[in-house]
Amino acid sequence: MFAVSTVLPALSGALLALPQQAEQAPPPALLEIIPLQHVCSRAPQIVPPIWTTATVRDYEDNSLDLLNVTELSPQFSPDDIASFLSEQNDRLAESREDDHDIVITQEGDGLMLLGDAEVVKELRRQVETMSAIVARPILVEATLWPATGNLPTSAILSPEDYRTLAEHRQPIWQRTTITRSSRPVSLESSRWNPYVRDVNVEIASKSSIHCPVAESYYEGSHIVVLPHALIGDGEFAAHVQFAHASRIGEARRISTGIPDAAQLDSIEVASMCGACSGRIRTGGALCVVMAGATNAGAAAILTIRLKNTTPPAANDIADLGIFPISALTTHALIGRVEPLPTAPRLGDPRGLEISIEEFTGYGQMDSDRLVDLVTSSLGDHQDEAELQAGGGHLFVRGSKTAIAQTESLLRALQNRLIRATTVHHQLRVEDEAGSLLHDFVLPTLVGRFVTATRRQETNVIGDLNVEVAEQAKAIDPSVDLLQIGNWLRARVVTYDNHAHLALLGQSAHCELGDARQMLPAGSLDLAEVSSQRLTHDGPVTPGTTVQHGDGPAIDRGGRRYRTTGMTTLRW
Repeated sequence: MFAVSTVLPALSGALLALPQQAEQAPPPALLEIIPLQHVCSRAPQIVPPIWTTATVRDYEDNSLDLLNVTELSPQFSPDDIASFLSEQNDRLAESREDDHDIVITQEGDGLMLLGDAEVVKELRRQVETMSAIVARPILVEATLWPATGNLPTSAILSPEDYRTLAEHRQPIWQRTTITRSSRPVSLESSRWNPYVRDVNVEIASKSSIHCPVAESYYEGSHIVVLPHALIGDGEFAAHVQFAHASRIGEARRISTGIPDAAQLDSIEVASMCGACSGRIRTGGALCVVMAGATNAGAAAILTIRLKNTTPPAANDIADLGIFPISALTTHALIGRVEPLPTAPRLGDPRGLEISIEEFTGYGQMDSDRLVDLVTSSLGDHQDEAELQAGGGHLFVRGSKTAIAQTESLLRALQNRLIRATTVHHQLRVEDEAGSLLHDFVLPTLVGRFVTATRRQETNVIGDLNVEVAEQAKAIDPSVDLLQIGNWLRARVVTYDNHAHLALLGQSAHCELGDARQMLPAGSLDLAEVSSQRLTHDGPVTPGTTVQHGDGPAIDRGGRRYRTTGMTTLRW
């Protein structure tokens, strides 16, 4: 932190508005102007990654804020810091023989301190120390890798595991940025590509006309990361929401079979999106694997790495403890997302609605409840401590005993509730090679939801509507969204070596053939879609595979094959 210091003359009593004694000169006064941008700045507006579909853009339900980061307020305000320093000054005054008044005022995103030089220097030092702790820089690195070779089966990678993963792979996409604990970042490289998706009809009493309807489909990668410092150096928790999509082949021109109507662009997009969480060591990584059959969705490995760029700051402020708590109190990933319908054709994607139910409980604790819990745990030492939560941290003013007891409780909660598991879910084809239709490896913290989908989607002519006027008629094709792939939601609660898994999976698969021409005009895309929903709501032993039974049937080379679903937890 940089500050502007000015030593003022002792005779400038009127400017300083400080009491003076005629018999002796007042002590030197000091003016400090302290910038606070690095702890008070507002985070840039976060736009969540796409969720419902990659084939249309710009409608409300296509993005879900599962991390609850779109409306975050600044972690700290200059007013809050000024009030906190005033209280610190009062505590210092109790230990001083002379009670020197200190003027503390807010100036924009900074503070102005004016008064006794020694006291002002001490308050400035405290601001610098607290800032170094709460605003310690965190490097965030997001990388997409090809899903080739031996795929990881653990979603929590140690530094050694990460080096092994990266050793023989070239990144598809990589971005880095700097942030701080409890401050989200958005890493995005994407584009929207226009195409002719539909044809509308306008009909009057004696004539009709067909009008092309343009849309845009998504390609690229978008990762939102919410990092959290943990008590003790060298570990982090993180909540992540992601999306990745790419077009398959070139767009095909398809005829509607209607005279004078524009041709449509048939596009196929392979995509993957989801939201997950985990706890990692510095240099390690969260690892998301989404792979499987090439005609069932995107395939890639996503890694999220976090590390500090500066050494830990020592807290040498007497009788003040500062502890990160945002990993416990954040509302990220407590919303339970419902899947899209399993109908083969989903109609106009703008008519789709995604419901989210907030599901608080094990693994998350509001800051007020946490303060009450810590206060109660202090027992006979409650009167020795003053607790205040803010900016993802807990500030404890009090005796060394009260501060040590608070740290002990927070570490115990951190080790119990900030616990990572790996959800490994597969749909395996019962063919000669035992190939995989879908292979998901997902990290999650206990009590938080992990949701992911891997899909392939396209636009198809699903229906032909007839418009009739007095002396005119027209065929109006209805273009639907066709999605196939796998959707998964899970929530894991662990206690010692036991776990309970609540899981919902939904899978659909089809082989889309040529459009069928209809008389007197028009064409239809007829597709046979096989779908399956599976659930599990019961105890799971770590390392033991839960068998779900049959998944969707698939056709390959004129033969039909069964698929089976299975899930394994690891921690």
